[in-house]
Amino acid sequence: MELMRKAVAVSSLMAVLVLSSCGAGESHENGEGVGERPHCRKILGDAGMSWLEASVEGDLHLGGTDDLDTVRSLFYKQLRTWDPDDTDGYFSFADAHVCGASVAGKPPGEAFDIRYTRSVHSFGDISDDDGKLAKVPVNSDVALVYGRWSLGNPPSYNVYFRCQIPGAPAEQKDGVPIMGEMVDTLTGESGARTRMKHLLHSAQVVARTLDCENDPVIPSEPPASVK
Repeated sequence: MELMRKAVAVSSLMAVLVLSSCGAGESHENGEGVGERPHCRKILGDAGMSWLEASVEGDLHLGGTDDLDTVRSLFYKQLRTWDPDDTDGYFSFADAHVCGASVAGKPPGEAFDIRYTRSVHSFGDISDDDGKLAKVPVNSDVALVYGRWSLGNPPSYNVYFRCQIPGAPAEQKDGVPIMGEMVDTLTGESGARTRMKHLLHSAQVVARTLDCENDPVIPSEPPASVK
C-alpha cells in the first residue's frame, strides 16, 4: 500500500510539473482564443470551460492534451491486451492527458490538469489510503476519491468507473476500471464539489468515447456529502 501511495503521489506531482513546462508552448500566438481550443472544451464542456476561465487571472494557456480519438485508440489497445490470469506480471499503461491549463507568469506548479488512466485497484478494492482520503461510493459503477496522498503533493480529485471495453476480457470492467484524475493548483477553488462536478462531466465524455458496453451510470453532480 505504501509503494502504491507513493506511486500515485509522484504521478500527481509529475502531471502538474509537466503541464507547467508545456503550457506556455500552447499560447495564443496563432490568434485562437481559449474558447476555440478544442480539447479542453470537449472534455469539460461549456460550463467547465466557463468555470476555468472565470477562476484565473491572466493569459490562460491550454496545452499538453490528447484528443478523444487518441484516448479511444490508446485505451482499446492496452485494455484489450490485459490478461486477467497474469497475476504476477506488471501491467504497463500509458496515461492520456485530456485537458491542461496554466497562466503565463505563474510560479512553476500552479496548473490545472485532467488525465485518464486505468485504476491500479479493482473496482471493489479502490483505496482510500487507510482512511486518509475521502472515498465516496456513488453507485454500482462509480466511486470518487479525493484528498492529499502525501505532504508536499497537491490534492488530487479522482473518479473511477466500470467500463467494459469492447473486445477486452469480461473481467476487465471490474478488474481494471477507468480512473480520471484532476490536479488543480490554479483555480483557487476552495472545496471538492465544483471540481468533482466538472470531473464527472469529463468522465461522461470519456465513457461515451470508449463506448463502454456496460453503459455506466455517471451522474452530473457529486453526492451531497462532497463539499
